[in-house]
Amino acid sequence: MPVTTLETELQRFLVSHPSLRPLVGARVYPAELPKGTALPALTFQRISMLARVGSAVLTGRPHVLGTRVQLDCWARNYEGLLAVGEQVVSLLEGYQGPMGRATVQLGNPENISDVSREETGLWRRTIDLIFWYERL
Repeated sequence: MPVTTLETELQRFLVSHPSLRPLVGARVYPAELPKGTALPALTFQRISMLARVGSAVLTGRPHVLGTRVQLDCWARNYEGLLAVGEQVVSLLEGYQGPMGRATVQLGNPENISDVSREETGLWRRTIDLIFWYERL
């Protein structure tokens, strides 16, 4: 049985969300953009785990976790990058609610930067997000 993590739930959430589906379809990948992928597309990876807040009385297990995720938007031109990047931020900024098996208490973009990759001809927007969520 596959392991369920915030990252796998985020991937499912992004692929299935009606506001992103017309832009990226199912092109949401862990870590690296596969060679030859149609664009625009998204990649994501966990950067770090943050402080654990609170604990369950009986188990002693933390029940609220923080995770920093880097989400990269990829496009062939700046206009395409803006369309996808702005939609991602609009969707995840202040997000509270279900994300698959996770219950997100707050999604918060911490940093956003754009980079032109001259060697590949691609544009990339990096969005660093912090998610506070209840343990899966």
